[in-house]
Amino acid sequence: MVKDPLEILKKFWGYDTFKRNQLEIIKDVLAGSDVLALLPTGGGKSLCFQVPALAMDGVCVVISPLIALIQDQVTRLSNQGIKAIGLTAGISRDRLIELLDNCDYGGVKFLYMSPERLQQPMVLERLSRMKISLIAVDEAHCISSWGHDFRPAYLKCTSLRAITDAPMIALTATATAKVQQDIVENLSLKVVQRHKASFLRHNISYHVTQVEDKLYYLKEICQKASQSVIIYVNSRRMVTSLSNELKKEGLSVAIYHGGLSKIEREAALNNWLKDHAKIMIATNAFGMGIDKGNVSDVIHFQIPESLENYYQESGRAGRDGDPANAIILWATPDVTQLKNQFIDPMAALKEVQLVYRKLNAFLRIPYGEGNDQTYQFSFNAFVSQYELKTLKTYNALKTLDQFGIIRLEENFDKRTTLKYLCSKERLYDYMDSNEKMKPIILNLSRTYGGLFEFETKIDLHLLAKKMTKNTSDIQIDLVQLHKDQLIALDVYTTDLKVVYLLPREDERTIAPFANRIENIFEERIKKVNAMIAYVTQKERCRNKILLAYFDEKSTDCGICDYCIQKNSAQDLALNELSHAILSLLVAQNYTSRQLVSTLEKPKELVLNCIQFLLKEGRIEINSQNEYVKK
Repeated sequence: MVKDPLEILKKFWGYDTFKRNQLEIIKDVLAGSDVLALLPTGGGKSLCFQVPALAMDGVCVVISPLIALIQDQVTRLSNQGIKAIGLTAGISRDRLIELLDNCDYGGVKFLYMSPERLQQPMVLERLSRMKISLIAVDEAHCISSWGHDFRPAYLKCTSLRAITDAPMIALTATATAKVQQDIVENLSLKVVQRHKASFLRHNISYHVTQVEDKLYYLKEICQKASQSVIIYVNSRRMVTSLSNELKKEGLSVAIYHGGLSKIEREAALNNWLKDHAKIMIATNAFGMGIDKGNVSDVIHFQIPESLENYYQESGRAGRDGDPANAIILWATPDVTQLKNQFIDPMAALKEVQLVYRKLNAFLRIPYGEGNDQTYQFSFNAFVSQYELKTLKTYNALKTLDQFGIIRLEENFDKRTTLKYLCSKERLYDYMDSNEKMKPIILNLSRTYGGLFEFETKIDLHLLAKKMTKNTSDIQIDLVQLHKDQLIALDVYTTDLKVVYLLPREDERTIAPFANRIENIFEERIKKVNAMIAYVTQKERCRNKILLAYFDEKSTDCGICDYCIQKNSAQDLALNELSHAILSLLVAQNYTSRQLVSTLEKPKELVLNCIQFLLKEGRIEINSQNEYVKK
């Protein structure tokens, strides 16, 4: 087994050197330390656990939030001749056992899974018997309720601490100081080594443009874009609308959002990755784990929810190191729309308490009871009965779920209940005169006791199995009995299931979490307001604002819209530099790095000038990523 990290890097990835902080992180992992690694989007986080895992004996367990991300990583490793397995959704129990057996006996180096898998006792039991070399928690900000993408199942990652002494590495591209502290505490990281690379992206020019006709400017940007484009919007409806508009302009477009089927999403992604479609229009469901170098422009057609989201999404531009643009197009109504979408539906503490009280009443749960009990109900019936606001109520239920008061699951089902309305004598007479209805009545009476006294829940699938009929036939028979006034039939559609994890004690149940619920509510409002402030301000460098948000100091970038405007007095110098670049390109083509080296001018100034010449249409990029004079 190769032990040297650099040899492993060269053997499997073909690189001669590591990026930024990668080698220091890898050395700490190999020394057995717990590590918190903060690397910007495109900073090569995966190598920080993949390389050391290949130098260690045993299996590296990787916790990852998205199935698509797991599948992508497993496929890439497998193509490199590295044995990797992903425990994705939908696999049978037998297949799950087979995959875990491969980890024990098949030389598997990487076992990827979602955090929800850690809730399965069988998976934890099998992991406890494995030789685990390393635990890697990817997108670790998901464990923090302060984070922009809190996922309660991530809290289960600490269960791995009880079954192995293997070191743990937590990786993220977006974490404020509060989120970092949450990661360390919630993962029980011991004597943690922290590594934070600069979040500065030297080659990305950040622009915020206030225009009334956003669509006109969007079309213009897309037509001039030198390479691939990503357009982010906040709704599926807007994805479809923009797609139709850009196709009218003859632009090649792919779309991606959570409402598409898996096959549709994969087809769209492949078309864009292979450059069959120049433009990807998507919600924020798109992008995590996507590695495409030649993205020249990331455009937000609507204001994003937070600076964390914006930094991560805009960071998908310019991963090849070439100059790229991150652009927000906004109009005055967009600020109100952002608040309506992301602030108004949020549930404050008093609203969470109200929804909890109403839920207890709706489900008729006695005080002090309900613990470990499961209830199904219709969400629409619930909000209608108490005249609650739909989105705010759903978010209140999600908050109760996040803090372990209930477990909330979507569970679309039909619940059928019935009770006999007639006497036994009339029922016997009915069977005598309706021979074809006799089987359903006999099976009901034999299967369920108390039908004459109580309204009873009926399992249509069980009856269908006993009578060797379809459930639809059973329903027809029951409707007939209802019409003939022998039974009271109620078919009740449910779409939510809750499991009470704590007994009902009203305010006392929520009290231990009250301060945190209120703080998170206030923090999320701050995040939206910080995003609005970023968009509407015109007095500071865009890059400087982003970096300050992540607790990093910097100087003005020189290439954002603010810096360009501030440096307008230097137009003469810019014109002279433009002339120098064009003169060089007459003789031969140059990459941006070659131009910076040849001109011996400040890097930011050269990149700014390149952007200017591209926008003016005086130069273009060829297939070798070189600049060519037009």
